[in-house]
Amino acid sequence: QPPTVPPPNRPGRATNQLMYLKNTVMKAVWKHQFGWPFQTPVDAMKLNIPDYHKIIKHPMDFGTIKKRLDNNYYWSAKECIKDFNTVFTNCYVYNKAGEDIVVMAQTLEKLFLTKIASMPKEEQETNPPPKEITKPVKKEKGPSLPSPSLPGAGGARPVRSM
Repeated sequence: QPPTVPPPNRPGRATNQLMYLKNTVMKAVWKHQFGWPFQTPVDAMKLNIPDYHKIIKHPMDFGTIKKRLDNNYYWSAKECIKDFNTVFTNCYVYNKAGEDIVVMAQTLEKLFLTKIASMPKEEQETNPPPKEITKPVKKEKGPSLPSPSLPGAGGARPVRSM
């Protein structure tokens, strides 16, 4: 089972592109009528395909990608797109052309590529990591810092800025 929570030494991020992948791309492939076989990891035992993990070295599924998106696992949209492509590639590698599951994957891949085409071009962070939140303190924005700790201190502002 691939990890779905970012390791402490490599935190994930929230970006406009990752939000798009989560809210537009994942939503579309997940609810598509052909999406269901790809929503959970391949259960080689249940499907009676004991050779699956000998052939497929990097299993991936939409459910894992969904959890990763929910947990801000990814640092960039490229990593998430790579996981989507792994789902399709694994299906094509393990199964034979023309089989139902392959046709289903091809349909979903076309939908995926169509959605990706409208993704925001520039990746921008939507909520900067905590270390950047301390930056305004170094600037002349010091007065905004005491306000939250003093409930009705709206009038204290001019005194602080001098």
